Amino acid sequence: MNQNFGRLCFAIGAITLLAQSPPSETAAPRTSVAVYPIKPAGAEASLATAMTALLTARLTPCPKLKVIEEAMLKTVMERQAMNASDACDDTSCQVEIGKLVKAQKMITGSLSKLGTKYFFSTSLIDIQSGAVEFSTDDQCPCTEDQLDQLVDAAVAKIRNHFGEAIPMPSLSQKPAAPPPMAAPAASLPPTATLASDDSMPSGFQRHHRHSASGSEAGLMGTKNVPTWVIRGAGAFKDDTGVAFYGVGVINGISNAKLELQTSDSRARADFAKALDTYVANFMKDFISSAPAAGMNSSAHEQFVSSITKSVTETALVGSQIVNHFRGPDGTLYALARLIFDDVANMMKSEMSKRSSELGMNSNAAIQKMDADLQKRKASLP
Repeated sequence: MNQNFGRLCFAIGAITLLAQSPPSETAAPRTSVAVYPIKPAGAEASLATAMTALLTARLTPCPKLKVIEEAMLKTVMERQAMNASDACDDTSCQVEIGKLVKAQKMITGSLSKLGTKYFFSTSLIDIQSGAVEFSTDDQCPCTEDQLDQLVDAAVAKIRNHFGEAIPMPSLSQKPAAPPPMAAPAASLPPTATLASDDSMPSGFQRHHRHSASGSEAGLMGTKNVPTWVIRGAGAFKDDTGVAFYGVGVINGISNAKLELQTSDSRARADFAKALDTYVANFMKDFISSAPAAGMNSSAHEQFVSSITKSVTETALVGSQIVNHFRGPDGTLYALARLIFDDVANMMKSEMSKRSSELGMNSNAAIQKMDADLQKRKASLP
């Protein structure tokens, strides 16, 4: 009797301790969001185009959002015989576009000007219900060069709506002095000598390369075009070693500063999407040969997603814009770069903190990952 009572007490205590234990870290699913073309209302259409690109690019690093690529939204709208100037303005139409790109939320907005003031408003629409669940409204007596501040304010509010704690940026209260004239982007020399696609790590070379159409196709045969403009995102060798790259492309924005910011933001977004795919593919291969004690397929996916998200976010902060090129049609290209070893160190740092989940000690996990990474790096000619 006493023995059975003791066993019962032990079982109750064990259950209580399990209930009080913190849940294991899992990667929360990201909300898929599409940014609908910003509508110009009393403002130049090119400025609205720039604001759309900036909003998309600056939401991309958000760990809680999966931002639909501009190109995908544009393709769907073209198939529906729409463009930015005559796009549907009512919510029901925008919801249908959101469904076609498999978005859970749609961000719409407008840019207007009254006197010397610019007004920028956005709405977050739930695709399932069709209701506006959140909105932002910001204004500033600013110049065209300062319109990115309105984007940053909207981005901070949207990210905070999804549970982050982003500090609100301050908006300029008076026009800024004109920036000094910069050297023409086309005069900058190319910095990368890129390898062929066949030399790229498995699962990476097929991701997010520029297709032979549009601005890139128009450059075929043009003299003095940097190789990186044609090749797009990838892992390549240059004269400093192996690095990851992303390319941003913009055309039709008359304001030089906004044009530069937009091309740079798109380059970083391109870099982040490509790196995200590379890290995810590498981690899937890595854990397939690890003990992974107690992990089922769902846990595998969560582990890969969590590592990938952390590395991509850190790498995005460390990436740098290293080059620009102006095409003959006026298109501006920007190149984002981060060396391979920096990314490798970020991945090993994450693994050192999470190795026990794979049934490996920290040193063994780091040694195996380092060997696998160096093997892939060495495979690049």
